Amino acid sequence: MASKLLVTALSLIISVSLLQADTMPGSVGIPFAATQNGVNTTDPGQPIIREVTVHNQSNRSLSGTISLSVQVDSEFSEESAPAPSLGELSLPEIGPEADSASMKIEVPANGKKTFEISTEQGIPVGYYFVALSVNLGGATQLLYDHQIVMHESLPELPEDSRFGMNSSNPKYIDNLRRLGVGWIRFENLKWAFVNPSKDEYAFDGSVAPWNVKMDEILAAYKAAGFKMAGYFFQTPWWASSAPEDIKKPRKLVYPPTDNAYYADAVFQTIARYGDVNHPNSALKSKNKKSGLDQLAMLELWNEVNLTNPNWGFWVGSMEQYFEMFRPAAEAGKAADPDVLISHSSYAGLAPELVDQLRTYTYPDGKHPLDFTDIINVHYYSGKSLPETATLDPNANRTGVAVDGARTFEENLIDLDAWRNQFKPEAEIWITETGYDVGGKIGSTLRMHCAKLPRVYLLAFANGVDRIFWYREKGSTPSQHAGAGLIDNDENIRPSWLTMATLIRELDGVGTRDCLVLPHPNKNIRLILWKTRNGPMLTAWAVEGGDSVNLNLGTVTITDAFGNKRRAELNGEWALGDFPVYISDIGDISEVFALKDKALEMKNQAIRSLEESKTLKMYLFDFGTHEYGGLLQGHGLMRPFTTVTKGDRYSSQMGYGFTTSAASDGDRDYDRLAPLTRDITRFKRNTEFKIDVEPGDYEICGYARSGTSDINAIVDGGAGGPLKLTLSAPQGAKPNFEGRVTSRGTPLTIQFDHDVDVAWISIIEIKN
Repeated sequence: MASKLLVTALSLIISVSLLQADTMPGSVGIPFAATQNGVNTTDPGQPIIREVTVHNQSNRSLSGTISLSVQVDSEFSEESAPAPSLGELSLPEIGPEADSASMKIEVPANGKKTFEISTEQGIPVGYYFVALSVNLGGATQLLYDHQIVMHESLPELPEDSRFGMNSSNPKYIDNLRRLGVGWIRFENLKWAFVNPSKDEYAFDGSVAPWNVKMDEILAAYKAAGFKMAGYFFQTPWWASSAPEDIKKPRKLVYPPTDNAYYADAVFQTIARYGDVNHPNSALKSKNKKSGLDQLAMLELWNEVNLTNPNWGFWVGSMEQYFEMFRPAAEAGKAADPDVLISHSSYAGLAPELVDQLRTYTYPDGKHPLDFTDIINVHYYSGKSLPETATLDPNANRTGVAVDGARTFEENLIDLDAWRNQFKPEAEIWITETGYDVGGKIGSTLRMHCAKLPRVYLLAFANGVDRIFWYREKGSTPSQHAGAGLIDNDENIRPSWLTMATLIRELDGVGTRDCLVLPHPNKNIRLILWKTRNGPMLTAWAVEGGDSVNLNLGTVTITDAFGNKRRAELNGEWALGDFPVYISDIGDISEVFALKDKALEMKNQAIRSLEESKTLKMYLFDFGTHEYGGLLQGHGLMRPFTTVTKGDRYSSQMGYGFTTSAASDGDRDYDRLAPLTRDITRFKRNTEFKIDVEPGDYEICGYARSGTSDINAIVDGGAGGPLKLTLSAPQGAKPNFEGRVTSRGTPLTIQFDHDVDVAWISIIEIKN
């Protein structure tokens, strides 16, 4: 009996072992392994197809099913597939299902078989989550993927397109034409590439070592319908003022030894690619071509404020640049007055940067601002969100934001106000903006896709006329190399969709055809646009998810990737960090109520601006005459008067030191904050004297010292001396302030310890 039981037990063990061998490859317990493959980018109206390869790792034939679910992915899900499991696994619900499919399969023992599964319907434009479920032998494996369904090409590029692309390779012309940008900022139209020696010009690609075929490339872009812009920089070696010991590549960023060389190169380039025919005697290329009509704008240099000798684009002073700029701008207009001329772009967009165009003065009283058609800036917010960013890591390479610095949105508002005040006919162009994926200043692919439309919407809503993305291709995780809409392997990134959707939704919208709508939740952005098809609302949450309470009735919602659907939006509805475009609005009344509030706020700002014109102000920026600050936030922008240590008081000037101050200083690393970068050292009891008309004033300023318990003493006002205690400096914010009443006699300001004073303002208060 015992022997029979032993035999039975052994038989049972053997049977279980054989069963386990049938169902458990290794220790996983799953009898199969599946992979999927497919084309991830398709045209609209095509089915989504996946090939699923199943490897049966058991000793018996397996039968089961493959299921496919294609879901709209408006928020760029980053769902990871779970490990295969015995039993059932449910597919996640990412968004509305566009289509689904299922098929029965059978795989022989220890065999491998590939199956094709497809949606029955064609899938419209959008970004989709593709989920596959393989169920065999009582086990389930899920496979996840994404699908890009691209927009079709626009029938023709808009004549007034506000969208551009930084481009260097004409192989992407077809892709850019389908994307829908109307402008190309060609990266290789460079001075050194066409002017190999004095009075010699070649545009055929014969200039080594670059060999860029300018004629061929510009003709190809024009034939595709693009308008062309170029940034013309890099001094040829023969013309460079660089010292002999400077390495050859860096010689290209030094000023020329003679500004006439640059002016001549600008003339020759615009004469060739502009729309005006010139006599052969004026042309220096061998084939004497002119009037090719292939260039609409030429930018005279690039990021001229980045002057670091190791990596900057201009190793020279701003004075040297402005002295080179004017004759070149005049030469460009002589070649073709209709080709737009731009000063060099600035890295960063604070008004204090571009204000140098207004403050630099030529001997005849004119300014660089008189010779530019465009206000040209660059902007990158790096890892930060565009709505809250105070650091542009391209402009400020320290990686540390200035405490109290203004945000991107605030700088946009200021820049628009600056343009409207000082050159209202000029357009504002952001000729570079972008978001890297990975690297020192990059974030995730998801945020790359989300931030792209947001930076455009914010800029367009605050007065920017045209924006160029940087750049067409690139996924290397290093600065500016990872921001491409195409990756290094030639794959379309989903950000291509967010750009293409933006272009189509804002088609025909002019610079002033929009209004930022007020909302009590600072995490919400609402912008109303006047489009060819009626009012459109864009909405998103700055960070994470949020909600907005608006009754809009039945609407069309276009997500950031271009997928459209009809929906009811009433009461409270959710927003994510990808913008949505809401059109065909059934009930516009609540939107128009917000519009009325926004217009009233705008009118109040205009009234405040007008009122500010009558305010008496005394503004002083200490340290150098080169970096004058601008008063912002008090209505009309006003420049500070620059003061240095030797500026002595006189009744004619109305301000100055009663005895010279100790010294002047400049913090170059703080170059993005002109008001605080330069200082004058006040010794104890150094006195600064100002003639102030009668009235009530707010006095404030910024000073630094290595000691605490320091006071500014303001004397001469009604009520006797006023003691203002300095607080610890916080970025560019004032760290002493108070109120004083002037009796019409001079006010004096001194300190009870040695301090470095950056600026002082005295602004009239009107009740």
